[in-house]
Amino acid sequence: MKARILSTKKLTLSQQELLLNKGFSLVQADFIKIDFMKINADKFYPNIIITSKNGVLSLEKQQLLNRLENKTVYCVGSKTERLLADKGIEVAQHFQNAKTLADFIVSEKNTEAFTYICGNIRRKELPNILKENHIVLDEKIAYKTLFSPLKTNSDFDGVLFFSPSLVESYFFNNQLSGAAFCIGETTAKSAAQYTQNIITASQPTIENVIVKVVKYFETTS
Repeated sequence: MKARILSTKKLTLSQQELLLNKGFSLVQADFIKIDFMKINADKFYPNIIITSKNGVLSLEKQQLLNRLENKTVYCVGSKTERLLADKGIEVAQHFQNAKTLADFIVSEKNTEAFTYICGNIRRKELPNILKENHIVLDEKIAYKTLFSPLKTNSDFDGVLFFSPSLVESYFFNNQLSGAAFCIGETTAKSAAQYTQNIITASQPTIENVIVKVVKYFETTS
């Protein structure tokens, strides 16, 4: 019997094929929606922090990517870095998560001011760490994350989660009898409020989550 998998965000065709070619039954839906917001573009500090692709896309929509030129840009995630590179923006360094980035800035004894391009739902480690170390941080809310808590009418052997917001939106109307496959430790921590059957990707990419799905069901079938 095919394992039934639900993805809480719509996957690309190549990502879908990684599951379908292994014989999985795949259902996918977007459990959150992103609403880009107009930001105050009067001032950008010499150092820029961007923690998601949505921040990049919001700047692009507002025709503000040119404001990143000649700035020192730090980002979270290899895909955020790749998107910035595709837009012609050079990234000084990328990190796996925001806390690691904040710790790096503090360790470098960088006392310059930073502009932080972020969403309305974000973890507080980065701003708290920088402010505790008296580093000026201007947070610009570039997008809103809106829950779209769909109700599923069937059980799944595994559900794919790519952010804490997706976890919250899914469990608003649903339970999970199968495994929760999470993109990183922060997402896994959110899922732990609802289930103990959690598998976390070794690298924070969608493809690595899918690898975990394939390996998990190969060993349990």
